[in-house]
Amino acid sequence: MPAAERPLAPPLRLDSATIEAVYGPNGLLVEAGWEHRTGQQRMATAVGRALAKRQHLVVEAGTGVGKSLAYLIPAVLARRTDPDCGPIIISTATKVLQDQLFHKDVPAVQELLAPFGITFNAIVAKGIGNYACKLKLDETTGTLLPPEGLAGMVEWLGETATGDVDELRFTLSAELRERTIATDTDCIRQRCRYYHDNSCWYYAMRKRLREADIVICNHALLCLSTLAEILPQHAFLIIDEAHQLENFAYAAFTDTLTPRSITRLIPEEPGLEGLRDALQRGVATCWDQFTALLLNKGRGEWGSRQVAVPETLEFDPGPVTRVLNRYYQVLKERLPQMPSEEEEAKLQKRIEQVDSVIDRMERFCAPTLQGSLRYVEEARNGIQLHYTPIDVSEPLAKLVARTQATVYTSATLAVGGSMKFFASRVGARDYREVTCESPFFFEEQALIWAPRPRELAEPPSRWEGDEARDYLAALVERLERLVVASQGRAFLLFTSYRALEHCYQEISRRVGDQMLCLRQGEMPRRELLRVFMEDGNAILCATKSFWQGVDVPGAALSVVAIDRLPFSAPSPLSQARLDAVTQAGGNWFRDLMLPEAIIDLKQGFGRLIRSPADSGVMVLLDARIHTKFYGRLILNSLPPARRARDFAEVERFFR
Repeated sequence: MPAAERPLAPPLRLDSATIEAVYGPNGLLVEAGWEHRTGQQRMATAVGRALAKRQHLVVEAGTGVGKSLAYLIPAVLARRTDPDCGPIIISTATKVLQDQLFHKDVPAVQELLAPFGITFNAIVAKGIGNYACKLKLDETTGTLLPPEGLAGMVEWLGETATGDVDELRFTLSAELRERTIATDTDCIRQRCRYYHDNSCWYYAMRKRLREADIVICNHALLCLSTLAEILPQHAFLIIDEAHQLENFAYAAFTDTLTPRSITRLIPEEPGLEGLRDALQRGVATCWDQFTALLLNKGRGEWGSRQVAVPETLEFDPGPVTRVLNRYYQVLKERLPQMPSEEEEAKLQKRIEQVDSVIDRMERFCAPTLQGSLRYVEEARNGIQLHYTPIDVSEPLAKLVARTQATVYTSATLAVGGSMKFFASRVGARDYREVTCESPFFFEEQALIWAPRPRELAEPPSRWEGDEARDYLAALVERLERLVVASQGRAFLLFTSYRALEHCYQEISRRVGDQMLCLRQGEMPRRELLRVFMEDGNAILCATKSFWQGVDVPGAALSVVAIDRLPFSAPSPLSQARLDAVTQAGGNWFRDLMLPEAIIDLKQGFGRLIRSPADSGVMVLLDARIHTKFYGRLILNSLPPARRARDFAEVERFFR
């Protein structure tokens, strides 16, 4: 009987009978046109049980299981069963994945459940920096020299109902963004006229969050919610793409200072010229101290380098903080002169910003607090100061402490069949773990080629001299044979920008007249993927950023080749994390570096097989997969595709 003709009784509840009725071989999903997936039913059962029994769950769901449907329906039923539980929070890695959940998966579930009298609403939650600020716009449109692009934005303001800048059809310049987009540091909240008349776009979204059944956020916002009350109170939390949560946490919890973030505190206003000039000189003096740390250090790839600040090393923040303290007093003296409550609130906000930068500057210049790291980075846009926790598991544990049940899920969480490593990194405790196998037949659909050790040079210890030249020559030779056999259709992924550039140039020279060769960075990522897919026989040379969140189903992608095992690149933070493991009595390689590389490799394999019709070859061009003790553990952690050492097997696969 079609789902639309089913009687409304018995009602759907959060129990095993309902899970069977929805996900079983003869269930609602099958009747609605989906195929039955054993792994999806297993995952839905585990999620339903976790929500019903108020338990935490870590579930690895292989590619093709259909994670979103497996957790969305139990989440809706949990909300229906307990209306007082608050909205169900679903967090995923990026805005793109948020939109996919909201525009594709949520409507499918709404249509499926509607005949049973079950309706629900969902909303996408975004941070304040995604919304235009009406107060800022009032000030900016009234200036004599409006920033370039303002006219287009004003035109958009007459059309938008949300104020979400993702709707814009043009890119905001840095100046226009600064002068029109809301930020947490300058929002005056309840003292703003637009807050009181309920027309503030950001707070209108916040209000809708409290009224929603399902709130879809991203990991960046979820992590920030541990620092401030952003998301509504909730009993249930589902974290999709959970393998990326730790990296987003580091980004959220790292405090960064730049010269611009300090000098912008004093605007170009009459009477402030002296203070502004003094602050610019003070910043230059302080930054000379930080620049000294970078002297005689090797320059990193793409002109970027990072240097850890020794724990006991102190700097003099005075050239900056003395000027800011003077400015602080100037602003305090202005407070009683403000003509309105709103103007007073704006000035008070500026005072708080100045006070905050003084505290942050003093903290960075003082000895490092235990469990934290200071480092200086020379990036493309200048020298930056960073202050970050070494371990984010404790702040992430706060996410769980606020809930009655948290579900972590991803296609890549297990190492050696256990979720213990993942759980330790994100602060998950007292959890149940479940593995749901992919429905794909990897033995038939995929091949893993790891050439024999004698066919490969060892990765070089440095990128100069004969060792690097021999390695790159052997790498190019293997890649050329590979893309000729596959007729392109390949992601060639590199752990080094230098290897990427060299191989791109050589491969382009050798086969560029036969197939399109693309390189990461030559066009925006989305456009690069569109061109790759439309060509059908292209080669894309890229870095680790293309190992995750890329979906290219079909024959356009039939090879994923990885030049080196993806051990984390040396950096102050990675070294501090390794040192912390050792100090805690662990083994830095076994307990951190190796598990992270395994999860990254599993993500790389996941780019290859995206549907039952896909087929392809994963290529590991690192001799250490055979020569080192950990090689077998790595191979055994990958999906059970056929293994090949001879290139002839690869050629046969593509015939």
